[in-house]
Amino acid sequence: MESVQDSVKLTVSHTNVPTREMLDGIAQGWPTLLANLKSYLETGTTLPSEVWQMQNGTELAATES
Repeated sequence: MESVQDSVKLTVSHTNVPTREMLDGIAQGWPTLLANLKSYLETGTTLPSEVWQMQNGTELAATES
């Protein structure tokens, strides 16, 4: 984590991932997890499940407003 003006920048890195397929799966999961964490930190509640559930394993069911 690093400070960026009045905010904090979080960088998530993975190293030594055995296969490209595994890396792709990990990469697809992080945006959803981090959006939920951001909501929790800002509001004290997580996103409703229908917002963060994945469709076809690749796209969010709803977009951020």
